[in-house]
This record gives sequence, C-alpha cells and structure tokens, in this order.
Amino acid sequence: MTIDATAPAPAEQSGGPGWAAIGPFGGDADDVAVSTVDPTIVLAGIAPSSGSGGALYRSTDSESTWSIVGVLSGVNVYDIEFAPDGTVYIGTQDSVWKSVDDGVNWVQLNLDIGLNDTVFEVAIDPSAPSRLWAGIADALGSQPVNVMRLGNGGTTWTDATPPLASPQSCKGISIDPNDSSRMFACFGASFGGGQVWFSDSGGTAWVNRSAGLPPQPDAGRRARRVSRSPGGRPALRIAVRGSL
Repeated sequence: MTIDATAPAPAEQSGGPGWAAIGPFGGDADDVAVSTVDPTIVLAGIAPSSGSGGALYRSTDSESTWSIVGVLSGVNVYDIEFAPDGTVYIGTQDSVWKSVDDGVNWVQLNLDIGLNDTVFEVAIDPSAPSRLWAGIADALGSQPVNVMRLGNGGTTWTDATPPLASPQSCKGISIDPNDSSRMFACFGASFGGGQVWFSDSGGTAWVNRSAGLPPQPDAGRRARRVSRSPGGRPALRIAVRGSL
C-alpha cells in the first residue's frame, strides 16, 4: 500500500493522508523498497507465513504495474535494501541476492552455511556500501550461525554471531551512520527468549544489552526489529511481540 499525500481524506476520517492499494495482490508482502537512483523502480518482497511460495515483484512505473522476477519465483523475500548507487540486495529463504541493473538480473551471494540459510535481514554499511550484514534464521534451533558479515567488495562471508546461549533468528541490524563500527542486532528464537546485542568493533565483539526488555511468559520475548533515531538523543527502539 502507499499514501497519496495529495488526496483528500474521507469525511469520516479525522484528517491526514488516505491509503490506496497498489498491489501486487495475492500474497503476504514483507517488504517494499524504492530505488535510490530511479524513483520509478520499486521492488516488493512476498513471504507467505508458510515459509515458501513467495516472490519478488518489480515495477518500473511507480507501482502502476508489476511483474514477477522469474528467477525468484516461489522464493520468500523478507528484506530489500538499495545501496546509494542503486545496487540492491535482498534477504530470502535461500541466502542473499544482488542486482546491479534495477532488479532485472540477480546473482546469489552464497552464505556457505548449509541448507538452512534463510536471511530475514540485510544491512548495508553506511560508510562502505559494498560491505554487508545478514541476519539469519535459527531454523528451529538447528542453525547456530545467525549473523554474517561480507567484507567491502568481497565474496566470502564471515560468521559474526554474538555468543548466544542457543541459536536465535536475527530479525534486525542497525548500524550507526556516523560510526559503522557501532551496531545493534536483535534476536528472537523460534520459541521466544529474544535478545539485543551491541558491538563497537564492527561485530568482532558483542555485549548483551537485553536487560530491561519486557518478559513474555506465554511464548518468550522475541525482539523483531531495531531502529535508531536519525539525530539528537541516541535512542534505540526495539519492536517486540506485543510492545515497542
């Protein structure tokens, strides 16, 4: 969906912009992103809760029409990130993929961690846009590699997982735009027990910053997303199940 800031709000609304459905229709949209160099290029990631059967859709006319990207048909797409130069990276149920031509052609950036290589989160280093981070699913506790780092312009991924007591899916990574050695990562295990970790060494060493997160006895605490204030007081916001 999108906001039409110029459309009048319906009479029954108290004010503010209205919403308009723009497609693509027929699936669970997990992420949408606009090209950093051409605003008419838009990508939408579909990721059904079943864990498969997703897709990547592409629009070249500002969401008026959509076409499916054939090579990713049937693949869940969880995250879409455009670099400043227009290069785009996506996190999928099958590793990270990269495109340098507005999403027309794609190459897989293999994590080399086995079959359980679902990527929920992709983060681009603001100081070196070809340096990437990947947040990886715990695969019901069977995948202990939950954070990986790709060197600047490199082809080999490195395990940068914090010392978690047990595997947990990395659902969010936030990098300080003024100092990319400082970063937060949030985690949520398949059966709860989410955590937030901080690094001031670019992921070489981590400190657990989970103290104070709300307990949730029913299914455990699951940190889902992490967001940093763009300026002013360095506040960090964590989205957890049932709260913020």
